[in-house]
Amino acid sequence: MIDRQQQRHLNLELPQIIEQIERMDVPKTKTSVANKFKKLRVSETQAQTWLNLFAEKKIRELFKSADVCKTEKEISKEIQVSVPIRGCLQRLVKENLLVKISRPVRYRPSESNRSLFEQRD
Repeated sequence: MIDRQQQRHLNLELPQIIEQIERMDVPKTKTSVANKFKKLRVSETQAQTWLNLFAEKKIRELFKSADVCKTEKEISKEIQVSVPIRGCLQRLVKENLLVKISRPVRYRPSESNRSLFEQRD
């Protein structure tokens, strides 16, 4: 169970937490993130949530600077995350920020919402 002080710390410092995840030298997995924040008694579920937020942020940055098609595996490698990112990609497709292309499955920025992609950080 998380006490009030820890909860306040978790809520107020999410950008800093994501920044610390970005600086990690080890592969970014829910276990490695949970271990990094062990003193906050972070569960692997909370670590997974943070990793998803981190991955989504990095995917947005990746496609902001590149207007190319990439596979899920290529995206994972470029943003250096060792967890499934399919959920993040599906969310960005649903928000119409990415377009999913079939055979082979690839993702690219949505042309009609390019300005929205650049605004969201």
